[in-house]
Amino acid sequence: DRGRRPSEIHSALTQAQASGGLSGRPTYGAATVGRGVGRSFHDLPIDRATAAREDHPVTIVDETELRRLGDPACVEALLQWIPVLDASWGPVALREMGDAALAALPAPTLPAGVSLSVQPGPGTTTLRVFTTEQQAATATGVLWIHGGGLIGGAPAQDDVWCASIAANNGVPVVATSYGLAPDRPFPCGLEDCFASLQWLLGSTLDVDRVVVGGASAGGGLALALALLARDRGVEIAGLFLEYPMLDDRAGRPSMERAQVTRSWNRDLNEMAWDAYLGDLDPVPYLAAPGRAEVDDLRELPPVYLDVGTLDAFFDEDLELARKLALADVPVELVVTPGAFHGSEALAPDAPTSRRILAARRSALTRMLTAG
Repeated sequence: DRGRRPSEIHSALTQAQASGGLSGRPTYGAATVGRGVGRSFHDLPIDRATAAREDHPVTIVDETELRRLGDPACVEALLQWIPVLDASWGPVALREMGDAALAALPAPTLPAGVSLSVQPGPGTTTLRVFTTEQQAATATGVLWIHGGGLIGGAPAQDDVWCASIAANNGVPVVATSYGLAPDRPFPCGLEDCFASLQWLLGSTLDVDRVVVGGASAGGGLALALALLARDRGVEIAGLFLEYPMLDDRAGRPSMERAQVTRSWNRDLNEMAWDAYLGDLDPVPYLAAPGRAEVDDLRELPPVYLDVGTLDAFFDEDLELARKLALADVPVELVVTPGAFHGSEALAPDAPTSRRILAARRSALTRMLTAG
């Protein structure tokens, strides 16, 4: 939960484990797992990534190696506050653990002048709507999509971040829930986000320009939503993507080497994509937007994209930036050495975190005031 103190998160996770534990919880059945299970690196489908691994062996990044390569303050916070996450527990158990931890967190204090209302959205969604007393002259709003690997998370986890966007820019921010896998696999979550986008454009918030943003799985859904909205004739003003989760295909070196058990890693990634895609074949780029080719990305709005060099999504995110540039989409790419997945949330005052957060605030303000 970005904006919360690590000690609060640790306390909440500890309570969640103590109250429910993981014993006896349902595991993700082997019958529905298999997208990549049992394949060797040389059998993986991304030929160029496979060749790169063979020609240039990469260092496996586990907790020990992360201490050497990562921002020390962020690494220390990770190892002190975040428990081990085991993909064998399955998506349902991991989601329940996360939900319990979020429920145990104290309610955040919102900035002065920011109001939060929680209301039912279209279909089964719930919307958390942040407004300010002093609205900017622009008729721009933000639709925010939370992360959680497509299998977990909730819009409330980003309350601090969404409230800060509203306070700093004087614009309404709507954080939407969406259907989570495996209960509601693709395209349920994406269609929920599209319905929330339409709700925002038609609401009494007087918004006619929308910037869509999200972190991790929310960033991947934001990109998929922009592609879907373009194809359905709905205009989006900008895309704000924080280390987005984009591609179900195994084999990229940054993902293959990601073995930190307290952060997003290759085993969690495979499990989450299995839950979201099931037996879907072929996989369309609306389901896994990392599969989009250059021509598929044309006519998208300007994109902000950031990722750390130690993030499991590093390779797929850089590949997206390359494709966007070739598709003549304005793209701003911020790469932070020594940052890993979610590290800026663990230690906001760390050197890497300050650079990331400053870049985000600046880029988002430019995007909201453009046009």
